[in-house]
Amino acid sequence: MRRRDITTALVSAATAAAAMRMAEAQTPGSAPRERTSAETAAGISPVDFAFAPGHVYRYGANTRPGSTDMTAVINAAAAVCRAGNHPLQLPGDTMFVSDSLDFSRIYVVGLGSPFGGPSLIQASAKEFDVVTTSGESVFHNFNVDGGNPRRKAGLKGDNFSLRARAPEHPYLISFVNVGSTNAKARGCYIERGGYTSFFTFTV
Repeated sequence: MRRRDITTALVSAATAAAAMRMAEAQTPGSAPRERTSAETAAGISPVDFAFAPGHVYRYGANTRPGSTDMTAVINAAAAVCRAGNHPLQLPGDTMFVSDSLDFSRIYVVGLGSPFGGPSLIQASAKEFDVVTTSGESVFHNFNVDGGNPRRKAGLKGDNFSLRARAPEHPYLISFVNVGSTNAKARGCYIERGGYTSFFTFTV
């Protein structure tokens, strides 16, 4: 089997395993009513124990979808997911962000639906890379709006920025049913791309 085939198989297996963990986490009444060891390790305290570990709303309320700044909340959820091997769950709402999200080494899944409200990360007008990763990431079923609806040229900030320092290329990154629109610079930038898989990535 070629190395690329092996990589694709590994990504597919990781996606399936993470999906199973997410399904288990979403079982009614299964959300831990106390702080988990992963949350303690990440230094994060939940605010709503009705949601499973890794669900964005466990760590902060999206009071006004599209207006409430969810940057710190989403990054807190990502930190917990790295510490506890949880899938990061994005609700089917618009989540406004004003700075970069670090999705390195986690599985990110949107719980929304294109028919009933997609999971949308909406960037502010500020120039920044919206979703960043250094590798080992699976992105599934969510959209990113870069905050440049008039397509103004000369701006900085990619919707997806794939960069790594050690090793020198980002690797094991998969996109499944992911949308990227209104980027300030590029819909997706890969620096010294390694063994990276793309599936149904729309721009």
